[in-house]
Amino acid sequence: MSAEMNILNELEKQMYLFNIGEHFESYRFFGSKKRNEDNKDGWRFTVWAPNAKSVSLVGDFSDWKPIEMHRIGKTGGWSVFTEDAKEGQCYKYYIEDKNGKKKYKIDPYSFAYEVPPKDASVILDMPDKKWKDGRWQANKKRKAIYQKPLNIYEVHFSSWKKHEDGSWYSFKDLAEALIPYVKEMGYTHIEFMPLMEHPLEASWGYQITGYYAVAARYGNLLELREFVEEAHKEGIGVIMDWVPGHFCRNDYALSYFDGTPTFEYADPNRGVNNRWGTLNFDLGKSQVHSFLISNAIFWLEEFHLDGIRVDAVSNMLYLDYDDGPWTPNEDGSNHNREGIQFLQKMNKKIFERTPDAYMIAEESTAWANVTKPIEMGGLGFNYKWVQAFKDIRKVITIHNIRFQGIFDPVVLSSIFGTGMNIYHEAGVKYYDNVNFLKGGINFSDVVTTVSPSYANEIQTPEFGEGLEGALRYNSGKIRGIINGIDYDINNPETDPKLLYHFSSTDLSGKAKNKAALQERLGLEVNPDIPLITSVGRLTDQKGYQLVQEKAEELLNSRDVQIAILGTGEAEYENSFRYFASEYPDRFSAVIDFDITLAQLMYAGSDLFLMPSAFEPCGLSQMISLRYGTLPIVHETGGLKDTVVPYNAYTGEGTGFTFMDFSGYALLGTIYRALDVYENQPKAWAAMVQTAMSQDFSWKEPAKDYLEIYESLVNE
Repeated sequence: MSAEMNILNELEKQMYLFNIGEHFESYRFFGSKKRNEDNKDGWRFTVWAPNAKSVSLVGDFSDWKPIEMHRIGKTGGWSVFTEDAKEGQCYKYYIEDKNGKKKYKIDPYSFAYEVPPKDASVILDMPDKKWKDGRWQANKKRKAIYQKPLNIYEVHFSSWKKHEDGSWYSFKDLAEALIPYVKEMGYTHIEFMPLMEHPLEASWGYQITGYYAVAARYGNLLELREFVEEAHKEGIGVIMDWVPGHFCRNDYALSYFDGTPTFEYADPNRGVNNRWGTLNFDLGKSQVHSFLISNAIFWLEEFHLDGIRVDAVSNMLYLDYDDGPWTPNEDGSNHNREGIQFLQKMNKKIFERTPDAYMIAEESTAWANVTKPIEMGGLGFNYKWVQAFKDIRKVITIHNIRFQGIFDPVVLSSIFGTGMNIYHEAGVKYYDNVNFLKGGINFSDVVTTVSPSYANEIQTPEFGEGLEGALRYNSGKIRGIINGIDYDINNPETDPKLLYHFSSTDLSGKAKNKAALQERLGLEVNPDIPLITSVGRLTDQKGYQLVQEKAEELLNSRDVQIAILGTGEAEYENSFRYFASEYPDRFSAVIDFDITLAQLMYAGSDLFLMPSAFEPCGLSQMISLRYGTLPIVHETGGLKDTVVPYNAYTGEGTGFTFMDFSGYALLGTIYRALDVYENQPKAWAAMVQTAMSQDFSWKEPAKDYLEIYESLVNE
């Protein structure tokens, strides 16, 4: 019998234990292993691809030309030895499925990978390590874990702290900075968010591709070992988050590894994780048991980790935990029996080998007996991660996205005491600063804005003010709800700030208010001259540059009166004062804040001007509609959602609108409005009636907000 056959026979024995779910050190024979076979130095590569038609090895050592691998009997395993491979070279498996389709796949058991976005496996065997943490290990055995204090500091590797040039800390850097900090602050343990290989930094490591490797952007296996050793020498334990429930669905990794559901469930209702965009491990498959339990043991024993926090346990316990369709048990129940059995088996095997380990369940429901012993019907964890605020749902409302709360990162620790664990791209990090609005967007369950159109606009570069990327990433939770106005305060029949009251059936009071307004503003008192007013902050956001540009042309071309009320940028204040001095009986500029005068302008004008460059919602146009004053608005944000443009053919509409943000478009729209006012009195009267019949009270918006709140608390 040849040496190769002897090795394959030995591998067949290992594969037997793997296939029945009883091999808990499977990393010792899968993957790339340095060997001397038949007096030849080289590397043996072994992989599980049970339904593959053929498997080849490709890599730097073969110029990426396929090297045919051999079947390991009928076990589903494949293996090959090559003298040409060298440590540090890249490789993949070239797998042909049963239909003849071929794909390149990483090695699920590789100890190293390229730095993303590259994704090849890297040849590496487990480096030797002579541990120097004997005192720590001895002390762990002196007292049961429940008799020792436990105070955990959770850390995301790449965002806890960075160098001044923006580069990440290495494990050595973290050992010098993090360990003393944690010790000084009175913590007993450091808990890392997942350190395994993952392609997307925004996932915080919870969408894993390489379960047996440290993420290449962080460092390597030896460096992690050195960090753990240093922590132990300083009396600090190390725990790591681990994700055995679901995995990254990127095509080059575990997903449909041999062309069929290999690591994942075959039933898409169970295999596809809609909420996280991942695939769920088939926890009823014995080979998956071997893969995952071996992995937990790998990190606990080979790296001297003190515990594992098992992430998303709820996803493993419930068949309907995910969004979307689900397949119940035969009796209609929703408990994942295979998941329960796996967790019990996992804890049993781990505690048999490492009885002083922390096995912490991150379980977000009220599942009973999570920490109860297995023999008593429990899951067998010794701790549960209590999410004290897990039921608090979060809604943030964006009014004007220009105002974001941007500060130096020092505020995180000096003011809020949160530390740097939220300083990352999926948190509050904004270039080299902290952006609290970005954090609110990322961390909230729902993001509301004050109009549907604005909700869409802020996801574009034109209106997003630098946050359009974060908003597009969170687009699924953005809602636009129009603000309302107080119909008791803004009521033309009862408003105490008006000199004369009126209604849609009797507009005589509106005409009297116009005369009173003209007189107060020093304008010619004439009911036939159209009066255009505007109330607001005199800024470019409100579009006053367009008024500044075209006011004189309008005054010289049409018999019209204009009145502006507000304060703001000096340029606009001075421009409007100039127009008032040049056209004293036709232009009035009140550079002040006067609520009573504002109400009189809403009620006594014919047209109300809001040419905003962008307008999240706007209230003035709603108030003007309530008082029968027809708005002229730029079609943006809430202005677009609340003002129906006049249709000359049907007579429908509640105001006049323009799309192109330019002085030319504004002036043309004013001309159209004046033509209707002067030449089509019946059409004008109908529009006033329609405008006053609109309902922009808080009645409907309040229902929309209530619906959001109820949906969140009832999830």
